Amino acid sequence: MKKLKYTDTDFRYTDPDAYDRRVRRPLEKFVAEAWDPILFRLLDTEIQPGMIVADLGCGTFVHTKHMGRAEHIYAVDINQKMLEYGKPKITHLKDKITILCESGTQTSIPSESCDLVWIDGLSEFLSLPELFSEVDRILKPGGSFIILYQNKFHPENLLAALYYWMKKRPGKTFRSLRDFTRAGRLQGFQYIRHFSKGFFITAPAFLQKYLIPIWRRVDRLSEPLTPFFPIGNNILCIFKKPHRENL
Repeated sequence: MKKLKYTDTDFRYTDPDAYDRRVRRPLEKFVAEAWDPILFRLLDTEIQPGMIVADLGCGTFVHTKHMGRAEHIYAVDINQKMLEYGKPKITHLKDKITILCESGTQTSIPSESCDLVWIDGLSEFLSLPELFSEVDRILKPGGSFIILYQNKFHPENLLAALYYWMKKRPGKTFRSLRDFTRAGRLQGFQYIRHFSKGFFITAPAFLQKYLIPIWRRVDRLSEPLTPFFPIGNNILCIFKKPHRENL
């Protein structure tokens, strides 16, 4: 199966259709099957009627389209091509969504207007202090911040970081759980909990479908380790912005 390329060498997304179709491949499908139940359950439980939600780095609206319980949604992405491609997915939200082609750290979302900020990805391209500062600005006191990011200590990410270093070229910045909890604490956020899923070892595409049963088993066996040292490909963290009287 031909490799789907949807970014350029600077990690700019160039092919939204290939980006959406990537989940058909064995490895991406395995990761999606591990994460989708967790993410969609969170969207269902955390977003309540009357809420204002911001989806920063929304891409082609993969998660935005499931935010219909919210009263209003701010969908933010710096890539106009991704936004235009994804618009057919959100026709059911046309009366409650504001689409902004902006950086996730410099949005025009009103201050303290959001009950929940949601991010999938994005952080590997941004400064954590700037990201937490913008989330703090737009989030109401008592609001929730949910972020999914690539785990620094996952084997594939360790290899990728080594490759970028050896080639002396800029790459993604992979972060650990400690990196995020520390950045959140410095901004005054309260860490609530985290999840980690999707352990796998890099393998040729033709072998991946045979390895998936093994990866699933390792994923299950590693669950007791997750609270102390997550090894899944991604980590999901939930933070809360305290009320001022609790600071």
